[in-house]
Amino acid sequence: MGSWLWIIRLLENKIPFQKPSLLIPLTLFLSSVILSAKNALYPALIFDYFLWTLALSLLYLLSSQINNQKFKENLFFTIALATAISGIYGAFQHFGFDFVPWTKKWDARPGSTFGNPNFAAGWWILTAPIFLALSLKQMQEKRSYLFFSLTALIGLLNLYWSRTKGASLALVLSLIFGIGFYLYYVKKEKNKFLMPAYFLICILILSGLSLWISQEWKKRMQDQSLRERIFKWETAKEIVKANPVFGVGANHLKVHFAHYQAEVKKRMRIQLISTSESNVHNEFLQIWAELGILGLFSFLLIFIQWFWKMIKSLNNQKEKLLENTGLLTSILSFLFYSLTNFPFHHVPTACLSFFILGISESAINEPPLIKTEKTISKNIFLRISGIFLFGLLFIKWILPAFKADLFRLKAENAFLSKDFETAVQFYKKAIRLDFYHSERTAYTLAESLRAQGKIKEALEAYQISAALRNYGEVYNNIGNCYYLLHNKNAAIENWKKAIQLGLPDENAQKQAEENLKIIIENN
Repeated sequence: MGSWLWIIRLLENKIPFQKPSLLIPLTLFLSSVILSAKNALYPALIFDYFLWTLALSLLYLLSSQINNQKFKENLFFTIALATAISGIYGAFQHFGFDFVPWTKKWDARPGSTFGNPNFAAGWWILTAPIFLALSLKQMQEKRSYLFFSLTALIGLLNLYWSRTKGASLALVLSLIFGIGFYLYYVKKEKNKFLMPAYFLICILILSGLSLWISQEWKKRMQDQSLRERIFKWETAKEIVKANPVFGVGANHLKVHFAHYQAEVKKRMRIQLISTSESNVHNEFLQIWAELGILGLFSFLLIFIQWFWKMIKSLNNQKEKLLENTGLLTSILSFLFYSLTNFPFHHVPTACLSFFILGISESAINEPPLIKTEKTISKNIFLRISGIFLFGLLFIKWILPAFKADLFRLKAENAFLSKDFETAVQFYKKAIRLDFYHSERTAYTLAESLRAQGKIKEALEAYQISAALRNYGEVYNNIGNCYYLLHNKNAAIENWKKAIQLGLPDENAQKQAEENLKIIIENN
């Protein structure tokens, strides 16, 4: 809504326009989302992704027009305040004081208000470099730097408590590069031995990190969580091989993942925790698998172009060197973390990243000239149409998903209480409101119906779940339903599919294989 109001003010000629430097790669990325529809099954999922990417692009455009230094400082203060609050809450969580009965406990790993320690870690590694840089800048200017320093410290403590190695490693690597950039531009003329000494220290640190990673890799090679991560990456590679140009469609990895995992599962000889995934914990592989080579190229181009312009600016705007180094280090953290997680799909982290891309435009470009010509009066039609479009989007797209989540919560509570009749009512309402994100909802609906002995209705619900996201468990239960309905051929077909995709429970897998063998022999 804020972006639309800014566009209206721009059209009314009330504010100057600064041409954003990343307009071309962002347009290419949005185009790749649309082109990915070629192999997609569900246009609604494509629209979801397009809307999300468009929202991030508008956030970038809006923040790129901010040139007032005082206003920028106020924005960073607001972000720091939110970080401080979440960090303090995270500290309470770490020491066992949680004020809200969250559905998951993380063993003293603070998720704060992000709901997950990995998501929270993504926020802290983005904010820490910025607040450290701002505190150093305020120290140089002999202003109070305590707030930013303490905020960075509480964020780093939460990062340590979160035990998220991928995020910690991403921060260390980005700081190495960030400090290197700063030293190069500040000290290169004053001390010619400083940079070689720094590079030597970096080599020693990176060598130590490489040795540690190698040892950890060998030590944890049989660790289920590490093998699961590698399994996801290998499966994503299989999807890329089969769909290199257009991908399988934005938001469609969850629909197709199970179809590509069987060969990888056999090759790695791994027992799965689950038989379908929506994220592969590598943002670059995920984008390539879903959007194809154009999507990956344009996504990388956004950051390559930004870094190129930012590094050039470090030499031109010495007075903003600390601030810009903090921003540059923050985006590096985002990219390094994207190798082991999916920060682009996590709303706070992605929004902060694109805000940083935009707010740094004042360092990259010259401020626009203020227009002196007479401005146009308020355009009532534009303002009303903006409110109408936003309201329509909210009512048709955002509100139904929110209401569906409320129905899911009520259904889950009823399901846990074994009140299956109530659970069925709420699950059905949730599916009607938010069909394309209801794969798990349809599965639990089917479980509720099966518990009531309504096998035909349960079968239909299982089939909805399988259409939206393939699980071995779903096909196994579809086979069970067909068997109970005396359709042995359909039961055999779905049991074979379940065994091929794999069941997360090893005993269930063996039992399904044994059942299939018996029924084929007796059929």
